[in-house]
Amino acid sequence: MSHKLLVATYQDDLSQFEMFCHCLNKNWQGDRRLTVAMGKDTSTAQVQQIVDRELPDWHVDIQPTAFPYSSGYTEQQVNKIFYSLGSTVDDVIVFDSKDFLLRLTSIDDFKINNQYRTTFNVPGQRLIDLYPNIKHIVDQDVSNLPSVINLTPWIWKVDQLDRYWNYINQRFGHYQSWTEFPAGTEIYGFYVYTWCDKQSTMQWQDSNTIPLLIGGGWTHQSYQGMLDEAKAFDQWPERKIWKHSRKLEDFRCLDVTKSVLLKYGIEQEIIDRVFCYEEPGKP
Repeated sequence: MSHKLLVATYQDDLSQFEMFCHCLNKNWQGDRRLTVAMGKDTSTAQVQQIVDRELPDWHVDIQPTAFPYSSGYTEQQVNKIFYSLGSTVDDVIVFDSKDFLLRLTSIDDFKINNQYRTTFNVPGQRLIDLYPNIKHIVDQDVSNLPSVINLTPWIWKVDQLDRYWNYINQRFGHYQSWTEFPAGTEIYGFYVYTWCDKQSTMQWQDSNTIPLLIGGGWTHQSYQGMLDEAKAFDQWPERKIWKHSRKLEDFRCLDVTKSVLLKYGIEQEIIDRVFCYEEPGKP
């Protein structure tokens, strides 16, 4: 049951990436292999400097972008797949730079008895209710597929990912011709294809038994939402990853993140060094 980790980053997210690396080194309990997939115009020297400081005992493979799309979102979606393909490991766990591991985390949070977790089931909804565009990914009926959120981290099986990648390149054209990711999002496309693929050997954990792994602030989260997330993070030990998006609009959200990081053992010196920038909207 071999695995590695992968994180996508780009120049504007290097502060998040530095905190990601610090927390990863502190709390990851498993194989210390990491691929860093960089967006275009990202400084390899800065990434290497962060890796050398924060991940001294890791095997880290730093890779340039697979293709310099005009859309950074499309670019990082492709990078997550491209640098997971053909791996010598069975599985790849995929993170974003804004994912901060604050409790001990291991492969067992993603795969148990050869059964894989989905990101998180949304009770009472179907995937097509959340993302209607999934209907064009395959020719089969997708109306009853279970709903999941598309936030990292997630795990995918490498040989199944290879099949998915070959499929979407055949269906939607070569990846370098894309102007946006054609299967909706990289993980929704993977789920839809895999759930409809009769040759897939992936087994899934019961969605009703999979706790939410994440808390914190992603794009458009409010300050009150951050406060609520912090309380929930304390309440539920199953939540292990705190998120902090650089795009959060209320500068007070950073104060919440700093307090959570400090509470969960991240040194004040590290917090001050990493988050020394001004948040959007700060007077």
